[in-house]
Amino acid sequence: MLAAAPASSLRVEVRRVTPLAARLVDYTDGSTLVAADLDTSSLQSLYNEQELKDTLENLQALLSIDPITNLTTLAGGRITNVGNPVNNQDAATKSFVNLAFTRDLGSLA
Repeated sequence: MLAAAPASSLRVEVRRVTPLAARLVDYTDGSTLVAADLDTSSLQSLYNEQELKDTLENLQALLSIDPITNLTTLAGGRITNVGNPVNNQDAATKSFVNLAFTRDLGSLA
């Protein structure tokens, strides 16, 4: 519950998170099969599929291939939590490049 309404310029997003690891219904041999249990089980699967679809669509909106250059674009997004490069074709973080540049400048002096 919010203490105050958000500013009109803000976007509020409400997400449903359905448990993936635990079944909401556990069927047992010899038990009575009732519509409510079938509905609950079916809805859990449906909600999981919808949430996966939403996640993939959000990712697709952020990460796409530029049709002209055929390069990946992040639509202005940032990549965070990246480790230091190991192989020649690995991406480098700003910190890694700055440190290497400073180290190289120091060796020129």
